[in-house]
This record gives sequence, C-alpha cells and structure tokens, in this order.
Amino acid sequence: MIRAELMLATADSLITAKNTNEVAIDAFLENADYQIRFAEELGYGKRDKEFEELYDAIKNVRKDVKEKNADNKSLIGNLRKKLSAFKNRITPETETKK
Repeated sequence: MIRAELMLATADSLITAKNTNEVAIDAFLENADYQIRFAEELGYGKRDKEFEELYDAIKNVRKDVKEKNADNKSLIGNLRKKLSAFKNRITPETETKK
C-alpha cells in the first residue's frame, strides 16, 4: 500500500506540474493499481469491498488523463486521500517496545 501511495504521489505531482507526458503518468497509475492488487492478494483488508472502489478510481483518473480533463487533479487528490484512509484502516497498529 505504501508503494501505491508513492506511485499516486508521483503521478499527482506530474499532473499538478501540468506535465504532458501522459505515458509516464499512466505508468505510475498502472503501477499503483498493481501494487493495490498485490496487497489484496497478500490478504491485506481481507477482500474488502473498498479495493474495487480504489480500482475504479484509478481507472477514472487514467481515463481523464487520456482525455485531458481538467478535473483529473481533484480526482487523483481524492484517490490519494481514499487510499491513505484505507491503508490506515487495514494496517494494524504496531507497538514499539522500549
């Protein structure tokens, strides 16, 4: 999930900078999708329905980037917030022993 967050952050920074390299942005979004699917296969979230929502959100951002919609900046921002909240919800808290 951390890798997916990093991929989305990089894609977000490219979109925010109005980078026209759609191939690079799409590659980061595709990699984020892969990382989330990998986490699901590893059992994080125990087949939570929110995984599908994340996949759909990434698909929508990828579509908007290809269609050059101006709204993709807010879409990816919302996606990043959703992923972060989901990651925090499914990640067990660890206690550090002193």
